[in-house]
Amino acid sequence: MSSAGGPQVGRTEQSIGLSQWYARFDPSGDAAQAAVDGARRVGPFTLFRPESGCRIATLGDPANPAVVLFDGYLFERRALRREFGLAGDADDATIAAAAFARLGLAALDRLDGSYLVAYWDPRAQRLILGHDALGHHPVYYSEAPDGFWFTANVLVMPADGVVDRSPNRVSFALAALLYWPAAGETFFEHVRRVCPGCYLTVDTQRQVAETSYWSPYLSDDDPGLSEAQAWEQFEPTLVGAIERCMELEPDGIMLSGGLDSVTIAALAAEYSGRHQTPLICAVSGRRDYPPADEEPMQTATAAALGMRHIVARESEWMRGRMSGALSLDAVKDLPGPSRIAWVGGYMAFYRFMAAEGVHVALTGSGGDNWASVQDSFAAHAMRQFRIGDVVRHMRSWTGTGGLSFKAAAHHLLWSGGLRLLLDSYSARFVPSLKQRYHEFRARSAQPAWLCPDPALKQALAAALYRQRPAALTPDGRIPSNFYRHHPRSLGNPYYLYEYEVAFHVESTCGLRLLSPYHDKRVVRFLNSIPPESLLRGDSYKGMLRPLADKRLPGLGFGTQRKAQRVEVVTAEQQELRDAVIEAWPRHDLRRLADLGVVDAPAVKRDLDPVTSTSTRELATMQALMSADRWSTIHVGL
Repeated sequence: MSSAGGPQVGRTEQSIGLSQWYARFDPSGDAAQAAVDGARRVGPFTLFRPESGCRIATLGDPANPAVVLFDGYLFERRALRREFGLAGDADDATIAAAAFARLGLAALDRLDGSYLVAYWDPRAQRLILGHDALGHHPVYYSEAPDGFWFTANVLVMPADGVVDRSPNRVSFALAALLYWPAAGETFFEHVRRVCPGCYLTVDTQRQVAETSYWSPYLSDDDPGLSEAQAWEQFEPTLVGAIERCMELEPDGIMLSGGLDSVTIAALAAEYSGRHQTPLICAVSGRRDYPPADEEPMQTATAAALGMRHIVARESEWMRGRMSGALSLDAVKDLPGPSRIAWVGGYMAFYRFMAAEGVHVALTGSGGDNWASVQDSFAAHAMRQFRIGDVVRHMRSWTGTGGLSFKAAAHHLLWSGGLRLLLDSYSARFVPSLKQRYHEFRARSAQPAWLCPDPALKQALAAALYRQRPAALTPDGRIPSNFYRHHPRSLGNPYYLYEYEVAFHVESTCGLRLLSPYHDKRVVRFLNSIPPESLLRGDSYKGMLRPLADKRLPGLGFGTQRKAQRVEVVTAEQQELRDAVIEAWPRHDLRRLADLGVVDAPAVKRDLDPVTSTSTRELATMQALMSADRWSTIHVGL
């Protein structure tokens, strides 16, 4: 077995950056033509700029080898090397090659981390193209006349002209409504993405099929864990995720002062104590004014754990710019237009972290997604007339969850409760009426300035209708478990697209963030816990609180409320308004108008940042400017 390519991940890696390589799968191609094109031929692959992020391993018959292309990083390298009988310095591509040789397709489930892997099996005469279970590491592909192309960076193939740069107009129209592209779609018409938990098989005739190999959700009839099992296994499961992250030798942790990041920081400090490794530092970004509620907790936590604390104020990394303006400047580096108005500010902070020597960092991201009780528990409890559980759920959100009673009532009694029940029962008993209603809503949701092209307006309405969560099970039944069914049919936004944005943002800034809450074993485990257990003590994230309290007694994490002061929220809204007011007159949205996505004069007539009282309208204006600029840079007409 041999390996070649870029550097390994970890302390041997010199830099972290966004991959620039791409590959063509074409079994009939030849090495001579690859040399003419300035590329490298390995098995059935022609590789372009492989030195930029791609590692290669071959095994078997040198005349007809199996080939692995690998981008990203693996967890548990030491254990995997022992399992597959490899040398102690075997790189990730070699480990992946050994896994496929031993396990076949089961290798995808065995390998954990953040990665793209392409495996050419010469015996089966097929390509397997996949990625990590939750899709942290994106995989993009294009079926073109001259071959099957793929990459980890959606921008490089269109930029080099090897695939068509035509825009996916429905994705741009969805972006104008602050939606992500549909599953599997990108902002390029001829570039698709592999869905999370899935892999592609491509045969020598370039026939492509997508297959699911992993899901974070249990089936409706899976009993999951008992409360005793949940409590017994919760801490060891989270500690295991910390250990997998710590093997990559992080420099620090992004410490917000909230329950999620504080718990990770405490467990990371315990790991350092057990293994006699250097204690990581804590990194906190703070507003200049007004101060956030969690700042005292950041300071107290870092001091209690003995961590060096790097504290940076906005003025140190923003340098007088507003986050909205930075976000518009950043669109050239993003995989698509950003609906997130503060992404530029995050990128500035990430670059600040990298300049401080923090290139690999732990984060508490994902706790809100997986460690809390989802709204649909209300529907599940209502159908079983468990009113006490609905009340407990409300208390968790209005107490430690930080929502007002009005907001909690809307989330639980309506959005996650009666609305889901009505949706399923109407789908079961009056399906045609329900379909006509939602098709009408999908059309009426479009503002007058959106999609002057009637064909695009109709395509957008169809896309909006398809994005609705499934009201019934695949066999047409009312779900037996609304709490299991609804998130599975809706799709977690991280799970569908936000990982890919994060991958581009972090890699571009020279940073790698490791989130134990997004570890696939933790995610699967948390989805196996009865929601009643997660509500321990009628608390938001009730299972995390004892862990933090045990390690940081006296700091009040058992009762800490997730909330922001009104002054902080108001300041953030005013910053968005100021940024949009400054930028809006300089964007005529001509590019989006040329694509038929907007009626530019109508947009300017209907949307005015000076008079708008809606944060959503301001976010829409920011998203339109982002989409107009991104399309100008990256797509063709």
